[in-house]
Amino acid sequence: MSTVITQVWNEAPLLAMWLDWHGRMFDRVIVIDCASDDGSRELAKDKGAEIVDGPTVFAAAEIDALVMQVEQGVSGLRIALNATEFLLTHPKHCASHWFIPSVSLVQMPDDEPFTWLGWFHTQRTHGVHWRDDFMLRRSRLMSRQGVTYPLGRHFMEVTEGPLIAHVAHCYVDDWMVERRLQIQTRIPAEDKARDLGFQHHDHGRGLTRDKVLAEQEAYRHRAVDCSADIAAGLSWC
Repeated sequence: MSTVITQVWNEAPLLAMWLDWHGRMFDRVIVIDCASDDGSRELAKDKGAEIVDGPTVFAAAEIDALVMQVEQGVSGLRIALNATEFLLTHPKHCASHWFIPSVSLVQMPDDEPFTWLGWFHTQRTHGVHWRDDFMLRRSRLMSRQGVTYPLGRHFMEVTEGPLIAHVAHCYVDDWMVERRLQIQTRIPAEDKARDLGFQHHDHGRGLTRDKVLAEQEAYRHRAVDCSADIAAGLSWC
């Protein structure tokens, strides 16, 4: 038995792609829905996902605790991913513990027009590789054992082989920008004061469209061609 878990709030366009991708590989898909009102919840149900009610305030520690609680209710292999993370391996290849790093994809100026009917990781293949900046996207854990997560559910270890395609900084259209900006409205003041989730609120100063696009431009200057690594990862699927 294999299970993938994600938490969403108003992610319908991205969630449709995410569910289609991971639903082919995992026996169970669990969506923690945080009171979405854009059809995300109904979409997840239609695609066969199990729904768990999530919080409407995104306190980091409480969300991690809920994910761990959900994981404790399932057996076999499990992994918790964001809706912006596409696992480029089939869970059947995981023996015990895999610490899976990311390539963080970036929208490049000369990229072909994007379609939501395809996959991010076949349409966008430039990005920041984990070997060049591991702290940008530290590893996610796929495991057959129950785990206690560090805050943020990232790990410092790496298992060579599989990859995650991370697409949160790949602003292919205005919706992806707005998706990034909405998150800060649900982060509690206490977390902002502790600088938790700082990437979503710019260290308490507030994230804006201009800042998001400036961030994208900075990533473009650091981006490398990750197509060979993505192809190698897809060979595990």
